[in-house]
Amino acid sequence: MVLNEATTHIVKPGVLGLRSQALTEHVSMRALQLTGLSVANSHFERFAGEPAIVVERYDRYRYEGVLYRVHQEDLCQATSTLPRYKYNVTAKQVVDTLRAGGADEVEVGKFVQAVLANWLIGAPDAHAKNYSVLLTPEWVQLAPLYDVATGFGQEEERHKMAMEIGGASTIHEVASRHLEAFASDLGLDPSAVLISADVFAQLIPAAFAQAISELDLPSADRSHLEQINAEITQHCERVRNKLAAA
Repeated sequence: MVLNEATTHIVKPGVLGLRSQALTEHVSMRALQLTGLSVANSHFERFAGEPAIVVERYDRYRYEGVLYRVHQEDLCQATSTLPRYKYNVTAKQVVDTLRAGGADEVEVGKFVQAVLANWLIGAPDAHAKNYSVLLTPEWVQLAPLYDVATGFGQEEERHKMAMEIGGASTIHEVASRHLEAFASDLGLDPSAVLISADVFAQLIPAAFAQAISELDLPSADRSHLEQINAEITQHCERVRNKLAAA
């Protein structure tokens, strides 16, 4: 037996108290992957009847048959923030940390797109521990997204965002002026951020529907996911209407 051998996958049961959470997380991640974002590969599985999401580790590489780890830090670690303050880390702190660590503007852009996508899919837990960077002596890269799960489709509304966007703290509050303030605060072109928001608002509902269609599911689960996508679609349509009216 090899001690401390690197693992290849993470198995996560659903969060108690949230309906179909493991399934919803897989579909959310797959949907964002289908929009073109870098997202960890995952699949939905049942183990002795218990639902779980199985996530392929992205911080690994294989060389000559041996599996090696790639060093990563979540953005609490990278910003020297205690985990209990994970909801206090701002997008500006993250971007400042990326730039100070030597990441290029492509990586900054990936992070901004991730923040926008989490907002549009209604994911309430996109806090600093749910973003990471991959580190080598040569480069700093934003890690593929993980732990992305929409908050739509639950009994209690979960619309507060983990990171504010231009001063807006809930998903329905964000308007053009917040996106412009968000971009300016990060030293980015506001028009480019507005365009990205509009593009993702177009892409995400269809991507979520495609992610559902890839699964062989009982009718109750499929119906619940379709209900969730109806809420996501409504949210994205409202966003696009607000952006067009600005």
